[in-house]
Amino acid sequence: VRVVRATRGDDDPASSEPPSLRVSLSDQEFTLAGHPAVFSDGYIDPATQLLAETLPVIKGNQLDFGCGSGVVTVGLVRRSPAARTTAVDANLAAVATTRRTLQLNELDGVDVRGSYFGEELPDRSFDLVACYPPFHVGGGVNHAVGKRMLAAAARLLKPGGLLHVVLSSAQAYEGVLHEHFHEVVPLVATDRHRVLVGRRPR
Repeated sequence: VRVVRATRGDDDPASSEPPSLRVSLSDQEFTLAGHPAVFSDGYIDPATQLLAETLPVIKGNQLDFGCGSGVVTVGLVRRSPAARTTAVDANLAAVATTRRTLQLNELDGVDVRGSYFGEELPDRSFDLVACYPPFHVGGGVNHAVGKRMLAAAARLLKPGGLLHVVLSSAQAYEGVLHEHFHEVVPLVATDRHRVLVGRRPR
């Protein structure tokens, strides 16, 4: 494992603040922090937007599983402000970016941490898990990580808890979902993406 930090010498030190931009979810604007090492830097990709705009209102505990720049985290907090929110990502740059997104929008009380598959989180501890599983590892297509995330989401959900997952047309994960969830139903779909809801058995 190597950790490398590179700094361009011709940058203006006064402009070293990471970039941010104004974006909107369901007609509500917020400030999104950016980072070049985080997925969809500088914009909200359509799948993430679809997931964030179709989240339910819940009470209890909710998890953004693979938080990226914090788009879904903001959606969870704004949709269910009384819920306890956790956000995790294997990319430490994403963890820092989500924290900054929350800070820029004065949203506090969210537990943001680095985690691959939520190994340190207790079993059956969440009422809702929101997830957009990755299907690229490096430059190649790899579905193993996404399938493992869905299995981990099942472990983390309470009996009767809900998984809201967005999938691209390249991700045929219905078999994995039916393996771990009592029922799996489509919520919304576009030409390229679909949101499915899985419920854990009670």
